[in-house]
Amino acid sequence: IQYIYAKYGRDRAALAATVITYQPRSALRDVGKTLGLSEPQIGRLLKTSLGARGYEVAVANDGQAALDMAANWRPDLILLDLALPRRAGLDVLKAARAQGNPAPVIILTARDTVGDRVTGLDAGADDYLVKPFAFEELSARLRALARRSADADGHRRTRPMLSAGAITLD
Repeated sequence: IQYIYAKYGRDRAALAATVITYQPRSALRDVGKTLGLSEPQIGRLLKTSLGARGYEVAVANDGQAALDMAANWRPDLILLDLALPRRAGLDVLKAARAQGNPAPVIILTARDTVGDRVTGLDAGADDYLVKPFAFEELSARLRALARRSADADGHRRTRPMLSAGAITLD
């Protein structure tokens, strides 16, 4: 990712979104399906790097395609840039949440002010990572989201659960 910024510049390296789906292969059960919306070079880099770690990755190059893909493919995780063609990243996030899409979302963006981070998190993102970033940090954040998205037995939760006493709703 650092290479892409050096070669193409920060503005041209706009990431769209990446989606991850969990396909347990280890005790951590942190591998899955990821939807990625991205500028082509970063999208290929994420697809290759995450794919080598066992993730199934799909990349959408604009906001509308990302929203359509998220609705049809039902990813386990979405990596989302805020600066997308055809539909802004925050609009994609809000629409996905309004459609009931529970997939965790990590925003990957060059927007680095506190206000930008607060806006993204308040809009429904689960995490926010400013570009340029280290791939190791992104990997750690993916593992953390996988842990938070798993039940006590380490299996991926497919629906949100609400419990009160002996009553559990899904």
